Amino acid sequence: MYKQNGGGAANIEKRYIYGSDQIASLSGPNTYSGSSITALPERLYELRDHLGNTRVVFGHNTPSNNLASGIKAYFNYYAFGSGQVERTYSPLSSLFTYNNKRNVSGNLTGVNAASGLLDYGARWYRSDYGRWMSIDPLAGKYSFVSPYNYALNTPIQAKDPDGQVVIFINGMHAGDGGQAKYWGGYDSRAMNQLKDYSARYVDGALGGIANTKDHAIKGLMPVSDIGIYGGLGGMLGSAIRILTSSNVSYKIRIEAGKNQGFKDAESIVNNLTDGESIKLVTHSMGTAFARGYVQGIQKYLNKNNLASKVKIDFELDVNAFQGEKLPRSPLVQQTYNKTGGLDGGSVSAIAAGLISVPTVAPVPGAIDISTNADQNKGHAIGEMSTENIPSIGNAGTTTQKPIEQGVNNGN
Repeated sequence: MYKQNGGGAANIEKRYIYGSDQIASLSGPNTYSGSSITALPERLYELRDHLGNTRVVFGHNTPSNNLASGIKAYFNYYAFGSGQVERTYSPLSSLFTYNNKRNVSGNLTGVNAASGLLDYGARWYRSDYGRWMSIDPLAGKYSFVSPYNYALNTPIQAKDPDGQVVIFINGMHAGDGGQAKYWGGYDSRAMNQLKDYSARYVDGALGGIANTKDHAIKGLMPVSDIGIYGGLGGMLGSAIRILTSSNVSYKIRIEAGKNQGFKDAESIVNNLTDGESIKLVTHSMGTAFARGYVQGIQKYLNKNNLASKVKIDFELDVNAFQGEKLPRSPLVQQTYNKTGGLDGGSVSAIAAGLISVPTVAPVPGAIDISTNADQNKGHAIGEMSTENIPSIGNAGTTTQKPIEQGVNNGN
């Protein structure tokens, strides 16, 4: 965080040292002249409670290299976020306080502790009023409460939902499609990185290996009529059927995604609240399914005059199966790609005991955020890194349970 002074140079007021999550920061002032930065004298750490509220700020400063440690600020809040006057002390400014949101009220010592104007991104919140400063865009859904209400007037158990859903679309599986367990913890890590925590799990493999097997068997049937059932002709028939009619075909997955997206859209939209944003994370076969899925959602939005109100702002495609044939969707505002360095049919991966799937490739037109941590990874989703996934949510939580649509989205 920089602030320009009268002499043309820029003072560093704060610099985060563990990403943008305010776990710790270095604070100035120090001058940056374009070529050098003097050592930042203060390192601050923020401790938070279960709602993300900053409770204690502690750290050390090093004037003349002498270390002095201690508590720099502490906060005790009333239910809606204003500070308790006799139990809050903070001479520091530009802090992230209630719900880990930036408090622009400045010094929060003494009587100022009771005030608070917080920046939630889409709207401003006054903690001393316990109300938003503008009307909820979807206030019609909650006619029983004020359109300025915060967290449905239950701030002790929940902060305001962020109105953003992350849809996880899996690839090939043996029975755990459309479920959280398919992701091996990658879903939780991705949501922590995105700062969005409302999840929906969709099966993008049309039932997984059972679908492929079913079409392989069906491919044998016509050939058996000419007496070569089980021979080379039968194998050829199965191969053709698998490639053209099963979940192995990216065209089949796209079409299935269209139908499922349109079917799911009403539920997705009705569960959105403040912000109305949709995000997708796909793996393997799920990438092609997602291309159709967003088309289905868009069809629903257009049909119901909601296209201007609901946006699909993010997609991450990880180890995209047949990736070269699946350019980013123009319906998604920003698409990112991650590819394991040993995926795509790598002999080195097989030698290392990793799964490596031919045709896995980066998605054309997507921003590649693969890192060195991904270079020794194969196809498995649970092993891939979440490095470089942007933190574009607002750290809201939700009381809704994750939605698991199950195998072939049958639940």
